[in-house]
Amino acid sequence: RYLDTLGRTSEIRDINLHGKVVGYSITDDWRSRTVLWNADGSIVDLGVIPVPDYGPGVASGINDHDWVVGRDDFLGWSVTPNRGWLWIAGQKYDLKALITDPVVQASWTELAHPLGINNRGEIVGIGIHDDIPGRAFLMRPIQPSDVLFADGFDQD
Repeated sequence: RYLDTLGRTSEIRDINLHGKVVGYSITDDWRSRTVLWNADGSIVDLGVIPVPDYGPGVASGINDHDWVVGRDDFLGWSVTPNRGWLWIAGQKYDLKALITDPVVQASWTELAHPLGINNRGEIVGIGIHDDIPGRAFLMRPIQPSDVLFADGFDQD
C-alpha cells in the first residue's frame, strides 16, 4: 500500500509487528524529517535530537514496543559525526547520554549509526570507539533499574 510523504519523497527502513514503519520523508521545501508511519498511514514527525547544530537524519529501526532508533545529522560540512538516538513515546534521547558509566561513555566518541532495536530493547549499530570509526556496538538496557542503560554495552 502507498505510504504518504511530507511533500516530496520518502524512504522506509524498518517495520514492526503492528505495521508501523520508520524512515524519513522529504518536505516540499526539500528538508528531511525522521518519521514513523502508523498502521493507518498517518505520519508522526520524530523531531530532532535536543543537541545544538544537529538536524534530522533517518529512523532506522523500530521494535514491537514502538521504540525507534536512528541518527540525526550534523548541520553543515564538517567531520563531526552523526549522533544516534532512541525515541520512546514522543521523547528523543541521545544514545551516548544514556550510558551512565563515565568510563564507558568516554570511550565512545559517538554512537553514530544505530541500525536496529529488538523487543528486549537491545540496540546494534556502528560508532566511533577510542577515536576509531567503524566499530560495532551492542547496547543493552539494564533491568530492573530506573536507568535505561547503565553500562550500555556488551564488551565481550
